[in-house]
Amino acid sequence: MSLDSILVTIELVCSHFSGKKKVYRDGRLVFETQKFGTAFQYPFQIGPHMLNIVQHGDHFELRVDNQSFSHLYHMDRTKEAFIYEGEPPREEPKADKESSNDSLGYGNYKKGQQVPDWQGQT
Repeated sequence: MSLDSILVTIELVCSHFSGKKKVYRDGRLVFETQKFGTAFQYPFQIGPHMLNIVQHGDHFELRVDNQSFSHLYHMDRTKEAFIYEGEPPREEPKADKESSNDSLGYGNYKKGQQVPDWQGQT
């Protein structure tokens, strides 16, 4: 996603077996918990924006400034489909200085590399 023209990657890894949940920002672990029976919620801030990962049953939702990321994403995609008269050309988002290595995924694994199975680990 892009916040103020800076690319940011947020990833959530969940184990239904152990109850462990890990949140990564640009490939770096920023939060980890292991709880059963409680709804997961992780509020955090990036610049002036408030973000929140909220669990709804078996599903998770990312909210940005209290708006669903899914909704914001679809609104942005709709805008890209239209060109308005007199509109200046759109800028491509810039990569965050901390996440300049695009080949890394969460946990600093190279994209496409096998990720360890979190089940069975505590």
